[in-house]
Amino acid sequence: MKLFIILLSILCSSTAYGDQKEYGAAATDIEELSQFEYMRGDWVVHMQASDERGNFKELENVAYVTAYYHSDGRSFQSEFTMDNGFFSTDIRSYNVAENKWQIMFLNSKAQRWHKFDAYRLDGEMTTIVPGGYSGEEEFDIKAVDRDVTKDGFRKHVYHSYDGGLSWVKKYIMTSSRRNSE
Repeated sequence: MKLFIILLSILCSSTAYGDQKEYGAAATDIEELSQFEYMRGDWVVHMQASDERGNFKELENVAYVTAYYHSDGRSFQSEFTMDNGFFSTDIRSYNVAENKWQIMFLNSKAQRWHKFDAYRLDGEMTTIVPGGYSGEEEFDIKAVDRDVTKDGFRKHVYHSYDGGLSWVKKYIMTSSRRNSE
């Protein structure tokens, strides 16, 4: 009987990423914690890059994202991978006092850590990354999640070379759900 209870608890636990429960859920005591609910799940990401004329061209590489709330319901993590071996991850936690998400990013192969913020602006999740994802680039990044539906969203990625006074769109990342919840 003891073995049966142990096996049952293992089967019912949320250790894999197969369905809604396994992607976690936001704690309900702070409304803002649910701001990343739309991103929970497994995604395939097609990317377009801007050329010199501002025209967007599809990139060959496809990315995959898995995003989920941790069991505390207060922290959120996304994992970004590509077929070429690239891997990055970030962990986000909402800072109630400052009314923003604080994000710790890791490009594991390059061993680059960077800290930046995200917040809701005009109904859209907006992430500001000073110095790019390395923290040492000559530009800042602004990523805005738009066109959010149950099965997808687009991330518009901008660069600023003047400290955020002006922004130029460089990438469009279209995320489509890989499985249904």
